[in-house]
Amino acid sequence: MSRIIVDVGANEGLFALQQAMENPHHLVIAVEPIPELANALISKALDLNLANLIVKEVAIDTASGIKTLHISDAFSMGTSSLLSFSNPNKLNDYWAQRPDSRQTRSIAMRCTTLEDLISEVLQSTFPLEKSAVIIDFIKIDVQGKDIEVLLSAGKYVSTIIAGMLEAPVVAEESIYEGQENSITEYFSQLKDLNYKVYSLKPNDPGLMEYNLYFHRHGINIGQHIANLSLSGNDIYVGNVNPAFDIEKVIHSYRNSMSWKITLPLRKIRQILIDARLFFYPRKNSNR
Repeated sequence: MSRIIVDVGANEGLFALQQAMENPHHLVIAVEPIPELANALISKALDLNLANLIVKEVAIDTASGIKTLHISDAFSMGTSSLLSFSNPNKLNDYWAQRPDSRQTRSIAMRCTTLEDLISEVLQSTFPLEKSAVIIDFIKIDVQGKDIEVLLSAGKYVSTIIAGMLEAPVVAEESIYEGQENSITEYFSQLKDLNYKVYSLKPNDPGLMEYNLYFHRHGINIGQHIANLSLSGNDIYVGNVNPAFDIEKVIHSYRNSMSWKITLPLRKIRQILIDARLFFYPRKNSNR
C-alpha cells in the first residue's frame, strides 16, 4: 500500500519539507506553481537528501489547460492565485492596507486536476505497484480555490484520511474576483464528501480567513496527528490565534440557544447557524 502526504500550494515548503523528514516511509507530493518557489523547494529537498519528496511545478484546478497565474510578489508570494485580484478600491479596511492584496505580475501556467497529478506521480514512482493508495493528509492553500482543488481529486477523494484547507469567512470580502465559496459552503461541501470538520483556526490577524481541519469519520484524529508528527509542524499548528474545536462551539450554541458567544469570528451568528444545521440537522429536513 502506498502512503502519501500531499501539499498543494507548498510555497517555501515549510509543511512539505517537515513532513518528508518526519515521515520517511511516506511519499510527500509538494505542488507549487511559481517557478522560483518550486526550484528553491527542489534545492532544499536535495540538500536535505529527501528522496521521498517530489515537487511538481504546476497549478491545480478543476480542468487541465494553460491558465493565468496572478502573482503578488509581496512577502512570500503567498497570495498568488488563479483568481484575479479585486480592484484595490473595492477592498475592505483590512485588505486595503496589505501590500500582498495587489497583483504585481502574471504568468502562463499549466494546470491539471489533482486526480491526474496523483495518477501521474504514482505511475512514475511506483510503475509496477498496483496496491491501494492512502492519502494520510492533504494540506491545501491555493488562495480562493481550495475546495475546488479537493473536489478535483476525483477517485482519490475517498482515500484522503484527513486534511486542512483555507476558506474566507465572507466570499464578497475576498481579495479575489470570482471567489464563490465562503466558510459556510465549505462546511456543506465537506459534509457531502463524508468528512467531519474537527477544528477551525484563524489564518490572519484580521480574522478574514480560516483554516478548516477535517477527517474521515471513524478514525482517531488525535492518534493520526501524532503518527504523522503534525503537532510539531509549524504550518499545521499555525501562528496567529489558537484553534478551537468546532463541535464544542456548536454544542455550546445548541445548548444556550443565545447570541452571547464571545469568539473572534466575523459573522459568527450566521456561521454558527449554518454549521449547526450541518452537524445537527432538523427533523424531517431534506439536508
